[in-house]
Amino acid sequence: MAEIEFVFGEEIFEVSRYVENKITPYAAGERDIFEGQFDINSAIQSTASHGLFSEKKIVILKNPWFLKKAMSDNELQSLDTFMTEAKKSPFHVLIYNFGAVDQRKKTITRVKKHAKTIVFSPFKDWEQDKILHWIMTYAKKNGKKMDQKAALALEEIGGSDLRQLASEIQKCAVYVGERPTISAEDIQSLCAPQSASIFDLNQSMKKNKTTDILKNIHHLIKQGEDAIKLLGLISANYRLYLQLLLLKSEGKSLDECGKRLGKNSFFLKTIMSEIQSVYTIPKLKQALIQAADADMLIKTGKMKPELAVSRVILKESES
Repeated sequence: MAEIEFVFGEEIFEVSRYVENKITPYAAGERDIFEGQFDINSAIQSTASHGLFSEKKIVILKNPWFLKKAMSDNELQSLDTFMTEAKKSPFHVLIYNFGAVDQRKKTITRVKKHAKTIVFSPFKDWEQDKILHWIMTYAKKNGKKMDQKAALALEEIGGSDLRQLASEIQKCAVYVGERPTISAEDIQSLCAPQSASIFDLNQSMKKNKTTDILKNIHHLIKQGEDAIKLLGLISANYRLYLQLLLLKSEGKSLDECGKRLGKNSFFLKTIMSEIQSVYTIPKLKQALIQAADADMLIKTGKMKPELAVSRVILKESES
């Protein structure tokens, strides 16, 4: 019996990795690839045409059209035939799509009925521990160890963008050479200039150093970073600081804060040690109001983006 796999998801990097691992064992002549718009009958013939050259083959349906377009009754019947024949064939069958699919559609239901379904979804903002685990696991696959401090430094740079995180890990792995460990210092010294300034922006915000914050904002916008995206990052930082100080005022431990906020407790400890002496709850509440006002000013065209974002930082320092 054939193994039929149906792989998709918005986490494109993980879909790509999974597909590559599945396809690599097969030589070019052992791969039948159908991509985009194609005749399903051709795929049916592929699952049946064995024994001519090799018993080893993989039939690949890459971003097949029927996952996104409505099918006629005849086309649905052809799809059913393909899935049935694929199940009886001795070959591995891989159906994959870069991006999400509407799992409520009849087409998807038909495919899932016969295939092992694997979905790769992006990490959510509150799944920091999962991101850190992914970073350390990927580093291990590249022959290197990373401690929690180093993983946090990289997560602060790359967020949940797995492609960027993987690229930075690979770069660090080459840089450290025979050394078995990638340190936080390695990450900070090797990351790309734009990423480094995002890291520096976060660091300067934790210390509430107005001059450094404004310098990093200007540097990022000059490099082409979107001002609204930066404003979102600044707002997210202020919101996290406020939530952390509010929970601390309620007597919550860092472990309890971590569970409530979906953040790693070690990460929260590093933030708390810096923000509690430079921020207050009233100042952070006011900063969030200023950020919301700046967002409106930018979107309505009443103020230039860089000026509006900088104004948030200046207002916060004055309050």
